[in-house]
Amino acid sequence: MEIEWREKILERLGSEEFDIVIIGGGINGAGIARDASLRGLSVALVEKGDFAEGTSSRSSKLVHGGLRYLKNREFRLVREATTERKTLLKIAGHNVRKLPFLVPIFRWSKEGKFKIWMGLILYDILAFPKNIGWHKMLNKEKVVQKEPLLNTPDLKSGALYYDCQMNDARLCLENIQTAERLGAIILNYCEAKDFVYDENGKIIGVVAEDRFTGKKGRILGRIVINTAGPWADQVRGLSGEKVKRLRTTKGIHLIVPKILNDHAVILFLKDGRAVFLIPWYQYTLIGTTDTDFEGSPDEVSVTLEDVDYLLENIKDVFPKFDISHDQIISAYAGLRPLVREEGKSESEVSREHKIFEDPDGLISLIGGKYTTYRTMAKEIVDLAVKKLGLKDKMFSCDTDKFPLKGGEFTSLEDLQREIRRLTKLDDDLYIDHLTRTYGSEAMRIIAFARHYGLEFEPIKEGLPFLWPEIDWAIKEEYACRLADIMWRRTYLALTPGQGTDVMEAIAKRMATLLGWSEKEISKEIEHYLNTLEVVNHWKKELNQKK
Repeated sequence: MEIEWREKILERLGSEEFDIVIIGGGINGAGIARDASLRGLSVALVEKGDFAEGTSSRSSKLVHGGLRYLKNREFRLVREATTERKTLLKIAGHNVRKLPFLVPIFRWSKEGKFKIWMGLILYDILAFPKNIGWHKMLNKEKVVQKEPLLNTPDLKSGALYYDCQMNDARLCLENIQTAERLGAIILNYCEAKDFVYDENGKIIGVVAEDRFTGKKGRILGRIVINTAGPWADQVRGLSGEKVKRLRTTKGIHLIVPKILNDHAVILFLKDGRAVFLIPWYQYTLIGTTDTDFEGSPDEVSVTLEDVDYLLENIKDVFPKFDISHDQIISAYAGLRPLVREEGKSESEVSREHKIFEDPDGLISLIGGKYTTYRTMAKEIVDLAVKKLGLKDKMFSCDTDKFPLKGGEFTSLEDLQREIRRLTKLDDDLYIDHLTRTYGSEAMRIIAFARHYGLEFEPIKEGLPFLWPEIDWAIKEEYACRLADIMWRRTYLALTPGQGTDVMEAIAKRMATLLGWSEKEISKEIEHYLNTLEVVNHWKKELNQKK
């Protein structure tokens, strides 16, 4: 493993005192790092795995207000989230895209036509004046025209409304990259093992360990912020804190062959839960479940019970598309780090966030929705500015005004034309991929490829990924392991075969850049296969059942 650059970053982390030290490189930590850096604060961020490896790459990949939260009367949260959709469309227009959602209403639906209509009116009102599209009520014939695979005998009517879709792992990465561009010092695979205390027992830093070399160092900070998501209580426990703040619930998602084209479907099931069917690149994404999880956040698997719950409910609604176990392309599972509330079911627990400050001074952000990460970051950096004794007006939040890395363009169409001209790529599959994945950064990738003499050859026919992306992910996007490439820099793990037919070729390409030995190549392949074994656990259960 090539480690010189990591040693240089560790050296920098240990040689400065930062205004803010952040533990956790998911979307909340990334958003805080960007916000604080944009305000001119000095920032260090460490992440024990890869950026977005946990919850922030295992979501439903939506930027949405949360229509289903209205029944829990979480109006403030819905208002905040629907407003943030517009902001994220503005600052990350290549990644975040408007998407229509069809709501079929059946004879057995608990949420009937009147209730859906009133809910969508409220949804639009809460989004005003930053609504991205007004809802429409549809009769049965128009619903069937839009989605002919629906169960027509039980279908009564429906509705159409608008939310947004995004690539969650890359949106997190773009916040990380923007923060680094603004001066933050950031390192993945660097785990917080302990805290540094002053003479009064207050936390003034972190003892961090490079997980590749085992080297430890102190990172001093005037404020330490815990954004470790499902691991937040573990981080708090490093100082002996025993009060639990988290309630983790598990959600799984399935990737299946393409069912939908230009719209998503939200189903309100007979048990009161909501399930999405979402067009996702060349496939359809189905999710999610919502069940309490008590185990280690490092061991979240997809079970047969999870899979069958989704399949059985989908078959009730889409009988013409008989999705079987054999048709599942891939799957993933993640945890929602919710604020602990007693006496409520999983789906009733609020998605609101809370900021906790322990007696030793550690600040922890618990809960929240991916969509509202920017406003949560604003709130916590506002608090940090106050604690640092700085003037609010001089250090105000501007994260809604400046684009994320990749969002610096005026027209996606002009960008696509320029990419087509410079790369000589004819297939829209590749052009759309480069634009949608990298935005304006695609121009830098093209210059990078030219500089190193890299050809824009596909990694695998029928998929949009190109070989220069591997080099770019290592040189510019902090990819250290094969799994980083397969799960988060690309989505090869979510394609037919889960990337196993190209993983060896990619590992060898990485080896030339990272100096891996044959033994290390084998180790990386084994590690990636282990990640697949976790998400494919349901297959093992199915075989045992047979």
